[in-house]
Amino acid sequence: MPARLDELARLGMDRTIQSIRRQALSGFDQLAEDLREEAAFVAVSDSTSAGRLLERWQALMSTKPALMAVHLADERGSEVSLLRENGTLMVRRSLTGPGLGYPMTWPLLADKGSDTTRRMIMEETYDPRTQNWFSRALEDQQGAPIWSAGMVTRADTMALLHVGQLIRPSERNRPFRVLAFSIRPQDVVRGTVRQDLARTYRAIVLMESGLDLLDQGPDSSALGQAYPEALRRWKVKMDRRAIPVEQGSMRAVVQILPHSMNGVNFQIGAVMDTEAIRSWTVPEWNLILWLGALLSILLILIIWAWLRRRGDQKRLRVQEKRSRSQERKLAKVLGERDVLDREVHHRVKNNLQVVSSLLNLQAQRLPGASDAST
Repeated sequence: MPARLDELARLGMDRTIQSIRRQALSGFDQLAEDLREEAAFVAVSDSTSAGRLLERWQALMSTKPALMAVHLADERGSEVSLLRENGTLMVRRSLTGPGLGYPMTWPLLADKGSDTTRRMIMEETYDPRTQNWFSRALEDQQGAPIWSAGMVTRADTMALLHVGQLIRPSERNRPFRVLAFSIRPQDVVRGTVRQDLARTYRAIVLMESGLDLLDQGPDSSALGQAYPEALRRWKVKMDRRAIPVEQGSMRAVVQILPHSMNGVNFQIGAVMDTEAIRSWTVPEWNLILWLGALLSILLILIIWAWLRRRGDQKRLRVQEKRSRSQERKLAKVLGERDVLDREVHHRVKNNLQVVSSLLNLQAQRLPGASDAST
């Protein structure tokens, strides 16, 4: 049975990790598809008109809570961006780049011409071309979205992921551009990965830096108490195989596998309660018992049918033997009757000849027989 439990644990863990990976990456895939659509719009319009772009980006960010910023920059250093800061959408605009003019920022819904709302960015050395998302997008030769990790330069810093795409100009002497999204990965993963209500496992999605994207804080459940110990043991071994974990009376197993997403790496896995795996075998055992009972009944029926057939065959052999014996006796009787018939026929014939001879002799002895004969 332990071997069976180990096999079930392996299969259950494989399917669980596949499901978590599919759920976790679905949100990132959708954002990459949104980036492709926006890049196609920019490529077709071939314009960086802030008005048209900000209208589209405002609608996009209102439906994508994990989307923290949208950037569009060209090789000359010009940029227009829409950023989410403390619940407010802020516009950042740079027309000529460092040395020729400082980037300006203002709230999206405020009067852009008012000096009270427009302010200069304090980072005088800011240049979109120095950002990680810009340089990483240039590395891709196929123009597909490419991911990169980075930190947003704000006081309330948080881990961000960037996905950027290179947009080549449709006309000569026009600069190439890079469109990029800044995304808060915690919101993406928490919005797509479904938690197990039965508490049989707990999903794990780690960034390459070790940030737990599904960190739920203190958890008083048995599985939640085993979770930190499971992560600690995995970080010590960094093994792709399943690692057993014991925390008090809780017995679990943890497995974490790497996954690459076109530029960034994740560690995706799960902590699974082994008692839950044991409960999976209860229906299996019930099925085995039912099958055993059915097989026993079937075996009894087969034995009964075999015995009955054997008895029928024995009776048939006895009957055939009796029939053959009767046939032999009948043949013998018929043969004897033929012999008797032949003997009777022969004797009757002889008797008739004797009688005929006697009659002839008697006739010869009668008086006048000689005269009559003359």
